[in-house]
Amino acid sequence: MRLMILFIFLSICWNSFGQKFLQIEKYGKTKVEKFYIGDELTYQIKGDKKTWYKGTINDLFVDENIILFENRAVNMKDLTAIRTFKRAGLSRSLSLQLYVFGAGYGGFSLLAAAVGWWEVTALTVIVVGTALAAGLLVRHLFKWKTHKMGKRKWLRILDLTVKPTYSP
Repeated sequence: MRLMILFIFLSICWNSFGQKFLQIEKYGKTKVEKFYIGDELTYQIKGDKKTWYKGTINDLFVDENIILFENRAVNMKDLTAIRTFKRAGLSRSLSLQLYVFGAGYGGFSLLAAAVGWWEVTALTVIVVGTALAAGLLVRHLFKWKTHKMGKRKWLRILDLTVKPTYSP
């Protein structure tokens, strides 16, 4: 019975599917950032330092080190920087919390002043204004992370497709 299960398992595994992806590696770190086919990539090309291009990865060619976007093919060595937007979620939630704090503090201060428990002073306006300004600043500063390619960071295209050595 065990041999039969092993035979069935091996016969199913002849044609296995894999994946291709582009990854950013950093010297001395084991953690990598991966971009798969279908992901949107924001990048800079060598010689054009001010323009950021955005494109969806359609295919990756390992042997030639070419990334195929929907409107162009770019050699991997021509990419000088890549932007990732994973930080945007953290900055968005933190700035939202600062907005809510500022609006809540201002609203409760006005409500307390209307009832007569509190006086609206310059300090109240400063606290509300600082919270709102800090929310804007956090959202603007931590919108994205830029990975500049060089000696310590580089790109690698990996192809993990399994090709059968025996084809019946």
